[in-house]
Amino acid sequence: MSTEVDSVLSSPEAAKRLGIRPGTLRLWRMTGQGPAYVRHGGPTGRAVYTEGAIQEYLEARTFRSTAEEAVAAEARVRDSQQPAA
Repeated sequence: MSTEVDSVLSSPEAAKRLGIRPGTLRLWRMTGQGPAYVRHGGPTGRAVYTEGAIQEYLEARTFRSTAEEAVAAEARVRDSQQPAA
């Protein structure tokens, strides 16, 4: 079993890695659109991102063609319309 821990990125570092502004990342965090994050220090603590979460987010949005992208977009819409379990 591996006990390796991902390195942690601050919000500005994660935004830079994603090629967006920190404010965009903050908006994504509020609306649930961005990569998974960890909140350190309770509800008012700072949000940080693991390297793994950033990589997973990017891989989920990597396509070989626009047709592949369209299929993925349709699946996301379909999944968001299903009732919560």
